[in-house]
Order: sequence, then structure tokens, then C-alpha cells
Amino acid sequence: LQDRKVVLYVKPDASEEKRRELVERWYRRLLSERIEEILPSCEKRVGVCVCEWRIRRMKTRWGTCNPSASRIWLNLSLAEKPEECLVYVLVHELAHLLEPSHNKRFYALMDRFYPGWKEVRKRLNS
Repeated sequence: LQDRKVVLYVKPDASEEKRRELVERWYRRLLSERIEEILPSCEKRVGVCVCEWRIRRMKTRWGTCNPSASRIWLNLSLAEKPEECLVYVLVHELAHLLEPSHNKRFYALMDRFYPGWKEVRKRLNS
């Protein structure tokens, strides 16, 4: 979405809540399309597949993983980020299917599956 402008047309009496709801719905659709497009190549890269993925608004995380259910959740705010950030979060969460903890093995997997992930993480969090 960088360098792009979104024009939202609503009824003159639309409340702030209604406007936010419309933008959120649009972000969900946009992010869903991007995930469906990118996830298969990330799964192939890591060598795992998720059974399910979902989007939700999160305050402190970009994604989360439930390894036993093979499910990942992605932060709605990723819709506002460049594609490389979404790829990083997808690879990160998929790597948790192989190693649930943030330990040496996990970071070695990240280095193998996404060299340069540290730079992307810095951009994502800045």
C-alpha cells in the first residue's frame, strides 16, 4: 500500500465506526488475497503445510502459530506492509510447525528458509 492512495466513499452520515469497519473489511480482503497468493510458495520453502490460517487484529504480534493444530493467525495490520514482510511472517510461523520455541534450532531454520530475515524483521518493526 505504500505510495498508494485509497479513496473511501461513504454516505455523508456514516459514523466513524462504520468507516473503520469498511476499511477493515477491505484490508481483510486484500490480505486474504495476498496470503492465498504467497502461502503456497512459503509452505514449499519450509516443507510444511498449514491446515488453517486466519486473520485477526493483534496488538503486539504479527502472527502466531498453534503447532498441534497446524494453524496460524496473521495480524490484520500486515495488509499495510510490503510483501516481503508478509513473506517473513509466514515463513516465521511455518517454521514454528517444525520448532515451536524461539531457540537456536528455530533461528537456524529461519536462516535456512529466509536468509536476510533479520533485515526484514527490522523494517517490519520500525
